[in-house]
Amino acid sequence: MARARLREGRWDTTRSIDFVDPDVLRILKARFGQDDRLARAEEALDWTGVSDRARRRFNFGARSRSGQTWVLAYEVGPPDYRVVVVLIELSPAPRIVMVASGLPGKHTRNALGFTVHQLAGDVGSRFPLYPLDSAVY
Repeated sequence: MARARLREGRWDTTRSIDFVDPDVLRILKARFGQDDRLARAEEALDWTGVSDRARRRFNFGARSRSGQTWVLAYEVGPPDYRVVVVLIELSPAPRIVMVASGLPGKHTRNALGFTVHQLAGDVGSRFPLYPLDSAVY
């Protein structure tokens, strides 16, 4: 069901965390635990596990044309580097409806190079689905 939503419709994509709905960020960061920092796309990650940098880095967000659904992709640094993809719906009540995580494969430092439609094809395979209450965030 959630994968189908990724394939449907048109998405407005941003590489700037500043354009992501604050309610969406609040819902996501509530899953992060004690360290809820999410670095901007251009900021460095904590690759050592001992620096004062954030462990998570925003890659992109995409808003459905209705504005009621968001897809966020972000990287999580070591020790278990991965990309997390989250689908958040704002209506009828704000909530996470899907979380997937995996290795991005070939990508660049500046962008993962995915579109929402490409991610839809990879969710469930290269990006396995996880329970919403998992520790994958």
